[in-house]
Amino acid sequence: MAFVGLSDFYAQSLTSQWVSLKSPDPGFKSHPTCPTYRGPITPPRYNRATKRALIDIQEQHAITNLALDTSKYRDALVSFDLQAASQSIQAALQNIVPTKSVRMADQMKMNAALVLFPADTTCIPYDMFAEKIGTSSRSTGLSFSLW
Repeated sequence: MAFVGLSDFYAQSLTSQWVSLKSPDPGFKSHPTCPTYRGPITPPRYNRATKRALIDIQEQHAITNLALDTSKYRDALVSFDLQAASQSIQAALQNIVPTKSVRMADQMKMNAALVLFPADTTCIPYDMFAEKIGTSSRSTGLSFSLW
């Protein structure tokens, strides 16, 4: 149980006015409780204190769950036998018989259709689509267009 006051999270002036936020103290904070009723504090006035405690509790749960997962994976990794796995893969590969794909002939036809002939490899001259720009335009010279 942690009893908190606003002075734990806000700085006060000499005239007892709240003037600024304090930096949070390092370390885990438990959920604040009322010193009189010993119940959780819920008014919006204490949001900064309660949110900090809730974040700390969530972080603690996350760390605990990650530690459990890490120990499970570590145990699985330690018990893994690499040599036995390698031998079983080698044995499985010995039983595989390579076969021709049914689509091999179709793929060869498509490859033949995509081949360029020597006449198709010549480029279009760069000035084939050039036209003179009129004098009303700002730029002068050739304008290239595919349209």
